Amino acid sequence: IPWIIWTFVYMYFNFSFRFHDQVVSEFFSNNQAQWGHYFLRTFLSSLWFLPLIFGLYVLTPLMRIFVKYARNIDKIYFLSIWFLIFSLLPFLFKTPLFPDYEPSLFFAPFQYVGYFVLGYILFHKNLFKKMRLSILFLVAILPMFISLLPINHRYIQEFVHRFMYPGTVISTLFFFVFIILLSKKIDPFITIRGRKIIT
Repeated sequence: IPWIIWTFVYMYFNFSFRFHDQVVSEFFSNNQAQWGHYFLRTFLSSLWFLPLIFGLYVLTPLMRIFVKYARNIDKIYFLSIWFLIFSLLPFLFKTPLFPDYEPSLFFAPFQYVGYFVLGYILFHKNLFKKMRLSILFLVAILPMFISLLPINHRYIQEFVHRFMYPGTVISTLFFFVFIILLSKKIDPFITIRGRKIIT
């Protein structure tokens, strides 16, 4: 239901503020099929992350078995292969063999499943727990500053350009750990009312 509601919000915004003119108005005015096509296109593109989340939920039973029974070396192997195939190689080589972005209901969940597994491992294994919060935060924002360097080179400027690029993966990893450790530190000081507000 929220997905449908927000689709109409996006449709209204796009139609009213982005490409509203007389030709477009006349095209849509008496064409129900075109409105249906517009709804479907907005439904599956503007909120692309919702089909992605749905795809990850479909993979969850398999991932649950994997994270429960796989050895640590197997998990490291899985994440290494994921990072290589879906992050590093598409960043280094822009070719059809290594697509850097594929908003597909079938392909996108496999692109993002590494984040899914990595989040589980970081949360349950308490990795980097001895690092200071300030260091974690600095490492998390470092890739962004690297991409802002005044160096006219694609690898520098695009380091955090997409969700799957190496700089974004590194930044996400350390920022996620930063949030986990920060929440554990402030947890004893949050009142019941505060918890309800945060929830």
